[in-house]
Amino acid sequence: MVAPGHARHGGSPASCSCPLLRASRWPHDSRSTRSGWSTLLWLFLAGAASVLYWSSEAELHCASRHRTAFGVTALASLASLASLASLASLASLASLASLASLASLASLVMLVCAVLAMHLGVEPATAALLAIAVSALVGGVAGQRVGGARSGRLDLAAALRHARIGVPSAAALWLAANATVLLLAHKGRLDDVAGLRVVLAVLIPINQVLIGLSSFLLPRFARQGSAGSAPASRSVVHMIVFCAIAALLFSGAVLLYGGPLLGRVYGSDYVRFSGWLSLGACVLPMCWVVITLLRTRLRGLGGGARLLRIYGVSLAIGLPLSFVLLESGRGMGPILWFASLQLCIAALFLVCFLRKDNAPHVG
Repeated sequence: MVAPGHARHGGSPASCSCPLLRASRWPHDSRSTRSGWSTLLWLFLAGAASVLYWSSEAELHCASRHRTAFGVTALASLASLASLASLASLASLASLASLASLASLASLVMLVCAVLAMHLGVEPATAALLAIAVSALVGGVAGQRVGGARSGRLDLAAALRHARIGVPSAAALWLAANATVLLLAHKGRLDDVAGLRVVLAVLIPINQVLIGLSSFLLPRFARQGSAGSAPASRSVVHMIVFCAIAALLFSGAVLLYGGPLLGRVYGSDYVRFSGWLSLGACVLPMCWVVITLLRTRLRGLGGGARLLRIYGVSLAIGLPLSFVLLESGRGMGPILWFASLQLCIAALFLVCFLRKDNAPHVG
């Protein structure tokens, strides 16, 4: 969230997204060098446009123009649909495997757009990036226009101030979600990677619902102003309790039917991961409730620095602990790693909420 004084420069950090090109992974399914460079170009555009889009959303919320922000999101989705529907080359539907790492970055509409592009002959990775890039670019430009931003001017100082918090926070959030898979892949434990992905695929619906809910709660948190209001804190507690009850019901359903679901949907080879699924169902939904709601509250209150500190400290504590659990987990190491890291993050969010948001204010 950009500070209100610099809201008009919300789109400026798009120029700071160049490191995404350097950090990108060369696509293995490219048929030629030209195809590889094309995918990397779309990756850069997707990253730059997404920064522009989300900065524009923050700008509009800072200006209390919440309906306009919703309209910008709708326009971005429609633009993505229109652009991908215009592709002419018809081909059979490609494998969805290449979308696994990108699906979490896209909304349902963008994922549908990516599948549509694949159906029209575009490579899976490029299709997903194309959907994100086009929709984010149009949405970001629209947000700048309706938000009254001065087009064509960049305030480097404002861009650096925003990037100093926003980019590291996004990187820390991504690392917290993907560190387990990255290390398992590095060690060549591909069976464990597949098992963890399947377990998370069963549990992820509750997380997606929470993320969708946060989109509606963000304007409400932004309207509440500075932290410390007792009624505002109580409303957050009530929302956490309500979502926690829903998460418990979801966890109970997974504990009852998760094992047979793995065998029916993914095949008998994945039934052996039912223990992982049970452990994940007991821990992860509750963690995601706390993390998503309190993270959204910090974003709404403009607490970007606190958000970065929470993820930084949780990674510093959770990664070494998780590494020990990975090596001594007796077959449960990967899910123990992932769950312990999420527990650390949720605990630090709670500590921050109780110490800062509920602290007495003078004056």
